[in-house]
Amino acid sequence: MTFGNRKFTGFLGAATVVIIAEYLLVLSDSVIAGRVLGETALGAMNLLMPVFSTVSFFTWLLAVGTSIVYSDALARTERERAAKIAGQGLLAALLMGFGLVVVTGLLEEPYLAFMTPTGAATSAGAAADWERTMTFSGQYWQWYPTVVVLEALDMLLLYLVYTSGGELACLFSYGSQVVVNIVASYALCSGLWGLPKMEMAGISLGTVLAYIAGLLFILPRALLPKLGGIRYRFAFLPREFLKSLRASFGDASAGLFHALLFFVITKYVLRYWGADTLPITAVVFCLVRLTVFFNGIGIALQPLETVYHGEGNATGVDRLVRFAAAVSFAEGLILSIVIFVAPELIISLVGIDDPELVTAAAHAARMTVVGLSGYAIAYMLNSHYQYVGRPGRSVVLTSLAFFVIPVALVFVLGAVIGMDG
Repeated sequence: MTFGNRKFTGFLGAATVVIIAEYLLVLSDSVIAGRVLGETALGAMNLLMPVFSTVSFFTWLLAVGTSIVYSDALARTERERAAKIAGQGLLAALLMGFGLVVVTGLLEEPYLAFMTPTGAATSAGAAADWERTMTFSGQYWQWYPTVVVLEALDMLLLYLVYTSGGELACLFSYGSQVVVNIVASYALCSGLWGLPKMEMAGISLGTVLAYIAGLLFILPRALLPKLGGIRYRFAFLPREFLKSLRASFGDASAGLFHALLFFVITKYVLRYWGADTLPITAVVFCLVRLTVFFNGIGIALQPLETVYHGEGNATGVDRLVRFAAAVSFAEGLILSIVIFVAPELIISLVGIDDPELVTAAAHAARMTVVGLSGYAIAYMLNSHYQYVGRPGRSVVLTSLAFFVIPVALVFVLGAVIGMDG
């Protein structure tokens, strides 16, 4: 194993743990909703998934892009430039967070109105299911604006700290987020320990508390000089900002195309089968979002490939990418086998009890994981193209793999086979 491969393996361990923690932070809300409040609440979380993914796209776009140009400045020992990039990124994260709050607030009612089931899914029973789904969605939205602001700030600081060598602080930050989110969301949702039973509002408030806990761990490493804190110089560098967006759009576009995919599938299912089938698509979306697990490979690639590319070391880049491709395929294959053999692990976790829904969700899960190895390779190549300055290839790859082909298959197979298709 070459030096680069050994370093990549080391980075991959820390990056994968961070990614798993990030996934658990999202998944735990759905699990608590399903197990405490039932399948309708799980469906409500699924209804909001396109919104969550859209917000994640913008926060990833800024955080990943800023960390890439920041890493480039550090590699060139341009300390003053690095400080200005960090300061501009921090200010942009705050502005972006509040801007997203305004936009999501304005779009809440039009979005839910557009998603209202029509056609064959408007029976009396379906209307009652939709009314309960809307109630739960509205409860979750009470605290969601605060989640948006904290997510933007948290993501930016985590990537800057990770890039500057603070992997341990990132692990503690994400770990605290997961623990606090599970405990606080469950307690506030169900009314444990004499707390008010807030249902879905309690789950979203628990997420707010989780982000606060994570920031308490990451802020000292991000701000205090004695702990290797990052220097911030607040400056306006439009070229650096555009460069950061260009560098990260390929990677972040996976979140954008997933958001579009979730939006189309959710509307399609509601149009023809109604709100009571949302728990089935919730299982599918859990698995699709699980593919963010493969982003650990891209995060591990970043510091090494950026340096190799900056040095003009084409041989190092080539060897590193080949090794990462092998790891990607192995990860995808192992995950596919586990879920294909035991889809009930996901289904029971999210709290689906109805026998018909369990059977349909298991079938959907097995079909969904068939392409996970291909997804893994797509994630890895996506990261590679952006690091070597070919963002166009990244966008084409992610648009085809994460949106165009799946949506085409949804319409064709849905028309021919139905819900199973």
